[in-house]
Amino acid sequence: MGPAMVRDLKGTVERENAWFGIFVCIKKPTSEMKKEAASGGIIETPVGTKHPKIQIYTIKDYFEGRLPDLPQITNVMQAQTPEKRKTGRQTTLS
Repeated sequence: MGPAMVRDLKGTVERENAWFGIFVCIKKPTSEMKKEAASGGIIETPVGTKHPKIQIYTIKDYFEGRLPDLPQITNVMQAQTPEKRKTGRQTTLS
Protein backbone atom coordinates (compact mmCIF):
# COMPACT_ATOMS: atom_id res chain seq x y z
CA MET A 1 0.00 0.00 0.00
CA GLY A 2 1.46 3.34 -1.00
CA PRO A 3 1.24 6.37 -3.25
CA ALA A 4 1.93 4.27 -6.35
CA MET A 5 -1.35 2.43 -5.84
CA VAL A 6 -3.27 5.70 -5.53
CA ARG A 7 -1.46 6.93 -8.68
CA ASP A 8 -2.58 3.75 -10.48
CA LEU A 9 -6.18 4.40 -9.44
CA LYS A 10 -5.91 8.00 -10.62
CA GLY A 11 -4.59 6.81 -14.00
CA THR A 12 -7.40 4.29 -14.34
CA VAL A 13 -10.05 6.90 -13.50
CA GLU A 14 -8.58 9.22 -16.16
CA ARG A 15 -8.26 6.47 -18.79
CA GLU A 16 -11.83 5.27 -18.25
CA ASN A 17 -13.28 8.80 -18.04
CA ALA A 18 -14.82 7.90 -14.69
CA TRP A 19 -16.27 10.61 -12.46
CA PHE A 20 -14.24 9.51 -9.46
CA GLY A 21 -12.33 6.68 -7.83
CA ILE A 22 -12.30 5.41 -4.26
CA PHE A 23 -9.20 3.73 -2.85
CA VAL A 24 -10.27 1.40 -0.03
CA CYS A 25 -7.58 0.40 2.44
CA ILE A 26 -7.20 -1.26 5.81
CA LYS A 27 -4.47 0.96 7.25
CA LYS A 28 -4.33 4.71 7.73
CA PRO A 29 -3.11 6.34 4.49
CA THR A 30 0.32 7.96 4.44
CA SER A 31 0.75 11.66 3.80
CA GLU A 32 2.18 10.81 0.37
CA MET A 33 -0.97 8.84 -0.46
CA LYS A 34 -3.13 11.78 0.63
CA LYS A 35 -1.08 14.17 -1.53
CA GLU A 36 -1.43 11.87 -4.52
CA ALA A 37 -5.20 11.62 -4.04
CA ALA A 38 -5.50 15.40 -3.68
CA SER A 39 -3.60 15.89 -6.94
CA GLY A 40 -6.47 14.10 -8.69
CA GLY A 41 -8.53 17.27 -8.55
CA ILE A 42 -12.19 17.98 -7.95
CA ILE A 43 -15.31 17.01 -9.88
CA GLU A 44 -18.28 19.31 -10.17
CA THR A 45 -21.69 17.75 -10.72
CA PRO A 46 -24.33 19.22 -13.04
CA VAL A 47 -26.05 20.68 -9.95
CA GLY A 48 -22.86 22.43 -8.80
CA THR A 49 -21.72 20.25 -5.89
CA LYS A 50 -17.97 19.59 -5.71
CA HIS A 51 -16.28 16.37 -4.62
CA PRO A 52 -12.70 15.02 -4.61
CA LYS A 53 -12.09 12.98 -7.76
CA ILE A 54 -9.82 10.50 -5.94
CA GLN A 55 -10.73 9.56 -2.38
CA ILE A 56 -9.13 7.31 0.20
CA TYR A 57 -11.60 5.39 2.33
CA THR A 58 -10.48 3.18 5.22
CA ILE A 59 -12.14 0.31 6.98
CA LYS A 60 -12.01 2.47 10.13
CA ASP A 61 -14.05 5.12 8.27
CA TYR A 62 -16.63 2.47 7.51
CA PHE A 63 -16.91 1.24 11.10
CA GLU A 64 -17.13 4.81 12.38
CA GLY A 65 -20.05 5.50 10.06
CA ARG A 66 -18.22 7.86 7.69
CA LEU A 67 -19.00 7.60 4.00
CA PRO A 68 -17.06 8.69 0.92
CA ASP A 69 -17.90 12.19 -0.32
CA LEU A 70 -20.13 11.26 -3.25
CA PRO A 71 -22.76 13.25 -5.13
CA GLN A 72 -26.32 12.37 -4.29
CA ILE A 73 -27.68 10.61 -7.35
CA THR A 74 -31.11 12.23 -7.00
CA ASN A 75 -29.54 15.70 -7.29
CA VAL A 76 -27.54 14.72 -10.35
CA MET A 77 -30.54 13.07 -12.01
CA GLN A 78 -32.69 16.15 -11.41
CA ALA A 79 -30.16 18.56 -12.90
CA GLN A 80 -31.58 20.47 -15.79
CA THR A 81 -29.67 19.60 -18.90
CA PRO A 82 -29.97 21.97 -21.86
CA GLU A 83 -32.61 19.66 -23.35
CA LYS A 84 -34.76 19.91 -20.20
CA ARG A 85 -34.64 23.68 -19.77
CA LYS A 86 -37.82 25.51 -20.59
CA THR A 87 -37.21 27.51 -23.71
CA GLY A 88 -40.78 28.36 -24.59
CA ARG A 89 -40.60 26.15 -27.67
CA GLN A 90 -41.37 22.56 -28.33
CA THR A 91 -38.38 20.27 -28.82
CA THR A 92 -38.06 18.27 -32.00
CA LEU A 93 -38.01 14.51 -32.22
CA SER A 94 -34.91 12.85 -33.55
